[in-house]
Amino acid sequence: MATNISPQTGFWRDYSRGWLSGSQILVTDFAARAITSFVSIYITFFAPYLFEISKHLCYWTYRKLRYNLGRTAARSTEREEYQSLLPRVDRYGTFGEDGANDDPRRDDRNGDIADERLVQDRSLGRGSVSSNAPESNGSVERLLLPAQSTRDYLFNASKTLALDREHWSRKTPVVFLGVALIAVAAASAIGGILSSDIASSPTALSASKRCGIWELPSDASQEHQDIDYLSGYAKEARAANYAKECHPLVAKNLSLGCNFFYNQSVSFSTKFNEKCPFVSKDMCLGGPESAITITTGLVDAGVIGINDGMAYKFRRTSTCSPLQMNSTFITATDESYDDETEYLYYYGSGNGATYTYYTIGDPFDYIVPVYIADTYFSSLYPDEDAWTPIPALARPPGSTATILFVSSARIYHLQASYDPIFPALQRDDFDGSRRALYYNSEPRARALGCVDTTELCSPSGDKCWSMTDEEPLEVMREPAYWLMKFSLGNSNIYDSIKWRRGSALRAQEMISEYISRPLDSNQWVVELQNLFATSLARIQWDAMSIATGEDRDRPGYHEVTPTVAKGHLCKRFKYKTTGYTNINLFWLVFVLVLCPLIGILSMEVKSPSSNAGHEESDSTQNPILGGTIARAIGQGILFTAKWSGNRAKEAYFQAKDGIAGLRRDHAEPVAAHSP
Repeated sequence: MATNISPQTGFWRDYSRGWLSGSQILVTDFAARAITSFVSIYITFFAPYLFEISKHLCYWTYRKLRYNLGRTAARSTEREEYQSLLPRVDRYGTFGEDGANDDPRRDDRNGDIADERLVQDRSLGRGSVSSNAPESNGSVERLLLPAQSTRDYLFNASKTLALDREHWSRKTPVVFLGVALIAVAAASAIGGILSSDIASSPTALSASKRCGIWELPSDASQEHQDIDYLSGYAKEARAANYAKECHPLVAKNLSLGCNFFYNQSVSFSTKFNEKCPFVSKDMCLGGPESAITITTGLVDAGVIGINDGMAYKFRRTSTCSPLQMNSTFITATDESYDDETEYLYYYGSGNGATYTYYTIGDPFDYIVPVYIADTYFSSLYPDEDAWTPIPALARPPGSTATILFVSSARIYHLQASYDPIFPALQRDDFDGSRRALYYNSEPRARALGCVDTTELCSPSGDKCWSMTDEEPLEVMREPAYWLMKFSLGNSNIYDSIKWRRGSALRAQEMISEYISRPLDSNQWVVELQNLFATSLARIQWDAMSIATGEDRDRPGYHEVTPTVAKGHLCKRFKYKTTGYTNINLFWLVFVLVLCPLIGILSMEVKSPSSNAGHEESDSTQNPILGGTIARAIGQGILFTAKWSGNRAKEAYFQAKDGIAGLRRDHAEPVAAHSP
């Protein structure tokens, strides 16, 4: 079945990727290569300016550290000078030679002696920051002050390290600053290389304006019905082939053609020893807790390619088990056809009969080595079904039931099989054969029952409902919800095998001539996993089919899209296209704006006069605009912090004075009335 779908070029948003990475522009591959090449050249052109800013930042950091170290050394010197003004303490803890306590710090008359001497020393220039600051490292200044390229910097750094062979105190800052600047230069080069990451992915939105659901009416002509049968078979086979080749849980070797859907597949898990899904738990062959449950868990609609900011969720679950085969459910009639016994299977009624299914004779007598499979289905609307299950096979509300009958015809096995649906226990020793073969000598078909449920959930996942429940009011007008619900309509075990029947079984693929390769010990589980994966692939294909109006031009079809969703399902399906690439809009704009900004901030401005006595003058190098702006912002923040602190201090003292006044006012009347 051909897939005719075209992408929508230009700006669009992938809601599954977040705000920053989800804003994209879809362009052709040629345009994407041109844009990434331009961005790479663009980054390379502005890289030297980033190096210049980093060099100034390193030099500013170096000066700040040297200045702060000088202040620390000055404070240490002041403390030593202050201690020298005090009398020495003897080993008994007393001051002076006679042991008298003549500590000037404790003498009220001499309380300010040390402070006065310290002030005098400072007035004479002793203990200042500049006098105790570490010696300036001329090597660093020679490297950082001149305007030079990365190449010149590396050359001068190597030269400096070679000249200052014995001064490791000078080499250390040169090495550290050199590593920092080299890292910046390398980062700018890598940024130019990684500019190709602006081209993100080949994901695209479907540009089709013919979205909707088209079906064949019940009164269609026989010719149109035959075409519809072929279409149904093709859709089922398409999903099955995709699951077989692309679903990692069932595919033996992943195909190279699995890159069409937004996500390659919908994952699922299998649980064993589950409760029997039917009302009568004894209907399961292995007991009340012998079933298996295959479930997707809670799945975001974006996983199947629905692109919308309101991401609803769903959960697909199938619980299956081999069914009981005693005489209550399978009986041999007295009538015979050419001496062959007829078997009737009483698992429900339909088409005017009290039984569900019948077989005649022993399938092993057939000439063709095949598995014969027939299915019966009880849908979400049982009043419209041809098959009505027996009460023991009743299932929970909002679910569907499928029964699958499997017979093996003329198939020999290399090993015995104890599988309840695919048995081969009868040994056959052929004359002249080097090994024995096994086959199924039981003429009756084996029955496998399944209950399928599909839950539709709110975006948060805290509220779910079935396919037949009335939708909450808040989702009635959401087109993305309806696209998700319609895509799930054919996702069940029955719609994964009803057209292909026996050819859908993996066991059929194991047969060569009349010999079957060894089956899995739980082959029935393998088959159900394969059918479940097919039902999940059917969701993905049906979402694409609805979003593109695939069935619109089929003869005899008419539109059945509900009014609430008609015309609103277009341009909501995303897939992976070929020949197109997305450009990440955020990063493109970020690079285009940031690079010129770096160039502007690296411009030199006239150096203002430095604040002598607090910090060294930077007259040897003109500051850049970025540093000037950063300094102004820092001063503004400092001024704001000081102003806020002063206001808070004033408010504190005003409140304190107010409380003291209230206490005085309260104390005066008490004193006036006291005797």
